[in-house]
Amino acid sequence: ARSALSSQELKNGPAKQGKPASGGEWSILKGKFGGITPGFFVKNKSGEKYLLKFDALDTLELGTGTEAVASRFMHAIGYNVPEYHVVDIKKEEFGVGEGAKVFDESGFQKPLTVERLEEFLLFIPQTENGSYRASASRILEGEILGSTFFQGRRKNDPDDLIDHEDRREIRALQVFSSWLNNTDARQSNSLDVLEGST
Repeated sequence: ARSALSSQELKNGPAKQGKPASGGEWSILKGKFGGITPGFFVKNKSGEKYLLKFDALDTLELGTGTEAVASRFMHAIGYNVPEYHVVDIKKEEFGVGEGAKVFDESGFQKPLTVERLEEFLLFIPQTENGSYRASASRILEGEILGSTFFQGRRKNDPDDLIDHEDRREIRALQVFSSWLNNTDARQSNSLDVLEGST
C-alpha cells in the first residue's frame, strides 16, 4: 500500500541502518585514482562496506551533496536506490587493507601502498577542519544481475516479459532524470541486485 512519506522519512531516504559509524579506521579494499570521480571501496570499523567518492578540488561539496540529495529524491519517487551519506574522514582514519589494489591513470591494477595513498590524498580537497568529505554509498548485498537494460529484455530472466523501453519505470526515469538534470543516467551507470539471494 502506498502512503505519504513523513519529513523524517524523506530526510532518511533509503537508509535503513543510519549513517555510517564515525571514527576508527576506514580500511581501503580497492579503488581507482583516474577518472572524473576517483574513489575507494572501503570497510569501516563495524564491518560495513561502502564506496567512497570525493569532490573535485574546485567544487567542494558539489558532487557529494548532489549524490546524497538526488538519491533521496529518487527514493521518494519510488525507485530502489542505494543509501548515500555524506561523511567526513580524517587522514589518520584511512587504512590500507590487506591485498588492496588500485587502478591508476595507466589503467593497470597495482598494489596500494601507504605512499600511493598519501599521493592520492594530495589531490582531494579538505574541509576547514582538515578532514576529507566523501559520499559513502552502502554496498548492496545480494546477487549481482548486471546493468539495468533500458531497451529490450534480460535474456537470462524468463520473468522479464516486457521490453524495457515500454516499462513505466524506465519511461518515468527519463522524466525524473531530466528534472534532476542527471545527464549521466545510462546503462553502464546502473546495477540490478537481487536482494535476499545470498
